[in-house]
Amino acid sequence: MVRVAFGPSETRHGAVGGAVAHVESDTVVELSRVVPLLESAGFAVVTHTESRHDGATRHSFTLRAREGAVEGPGDARRLAAAVEACWHGWCEVDALNALVLTAGVDWRDVAVLRAYRHYHRHLASALSGRTIDAALLANPAVAACLVAYFRARFDGTADAAAAGAWHARAEVGHQAGGHRGVGEQRRVDGPPAERAGQV
Repeated sequence: MVRVAFGPSETRHGAVGGAVAHVESDTVVELSRVVPLLESAGFAVVTHTESRHDGATRHSFTLRAREGAVEGPGDARRLAAAVEACWHGWCEVDALNALVLTAGVDWRDVAVLRAYRHYHRHLASALSGRTIDAALLANPAVAACLVAYFRARFDGTADAAAAGAWHARAEVGHQAGGHRGVGEQRRVDGPPAERAGQV
């Protein structure tokens, strides 16, 4: 069993955008397997130490975030859950996992964005998956709004979902306007009640 914990860095290596990650296991953990998971979450590994605690091996990593910073327990919990999900094969290991930190979403939300990316590519889109990933990573606020839109669209009662989805969709358009790599924007007109069947 692998247990992962994150926290802000207390070393000079990660003074800006730094973090520490502890990976504990009762069995052998290969660095060649762990490091790519940390990198997919948007970190560069700066240092590594290994120790033993209560019969388990602990790998401690000093990290530097490429974007953003681990600022509280919420960030730490989401990052730990994402790395554990990658370890168990529940989540793909790719660059979109960096959105867990930069967009403040969890790994399941990233899976939704990934699914929409795959769906979009099947529509004979001229945009490659790499281009879509780059746009999302460059605009984490837009990615967070897309997640909020998905939640509002499919959660709650019909009326609440329609109103919430309209506002979330409008916020996607607001955040996306003028941002890097974001393509065509669609106008959202009219109050929620008039567009309840169109969200």
